[in-house]
Amino acid sequence: MNYFYEIATVLFTCLLVHIFFNGWFGVKNLGRSRMVLFMASYFFLHSIATLLPLSPLILIAVSFLLFFGIAGALYQTTLTSALYSSLLFVALAVLSEYLCLVLLNALGVDTSILMAGGNARAILLVLAKTVHFAVVLIVASVLRKNRVALSIKQVVPLLPCLIVSIYICYDHKI
Repeated sequence: MNYFYEIATVLFTCLLVHIFFNGWFGVKNLGRSRMVLFMASYFFLHSIATLLPLSPLILIAVSFLLFFGIAGALYQTTLTSALYSSLLFVALAVLSEYLCLVLLNALGVDTSILMAGGNARAILLVLAKTVHFAVVLIVASVLRKNRVALSIKQVVPLLPCLIVSIYICYDHKI
C-alpha cells in the first residue's frame, strides 16, 4: 500500500464531500475556523480508517458515519436528509470504484494487482475518484439549491476523455 496515494484519495474525498453537500444543502453559518476544524477532523479520522487494515465493508461503514457526521454538523439539512445524502455519497463512491475496477479488468488488467498497491492501484484510485468527481458534479448540479453551476452538458463529455487518457497512459506506461 502506498500511503501517499491513499491519503491523497482521502483529501480529494474531502473536496468531493464539500462539493456534494454544499451543492445540495448549503453550509451552516458556523464560521470558517469551525468548518476547517470539522473538515480537518474528518480528514484525520478518514485517513486513519483508510490506513488501518480494515475489511472493505467496515471501511464503508466508517466512511458513511463520517459523511453523516459532516453532513449533520456543517450543512443545513435535516437528520433524514443527512442520512439519505450520506448513503447516496457512499453508494456513488463504491459504484465509481467498482465501475473502474470492472473497466480496467475488461481491458486485461489483473484485479489482484489493482488492489495490491503500486502504480496500478494509483491508476485505479485516480480513475475511480475522477469518475466519482464527475458523478458528484452531475448529482450536485441536478440537485443544486441554485442553478448557477456546471450543467450536465459541461460535465458528461469529460468522462470519456478521462477514461481514454487513463487507458493510453496505462497502456504506454507513461
